[in-house]
Amino acid sequence: MYLQIPVRLVEVELTESVELADEMGLYAYDAYLLRCAEKFHLPLLTLDHQLMEAAKKKKVHVLEVEK
Repeated sequence: MYLQIPVRLVEVELTESVELADEMGLYAYDAYLLRCAEKFHLPLLTLDHQLMEAAKKKKVHVLEVEK
């Protein structure tokens, strides 16, 4: 099922991602994903609860996944 998720490589400013990581208390790679979703107005797909909460605070839509 996950193979059906489209993937596109994009550039995101590293400085903004690191600042977001510091602001939200996230790992840098989580902040990078959050910044991508925020920058391109896309939903975030994650099972990480801390990242979900950060996304909601930044008003980034999170796709809920049923387990």
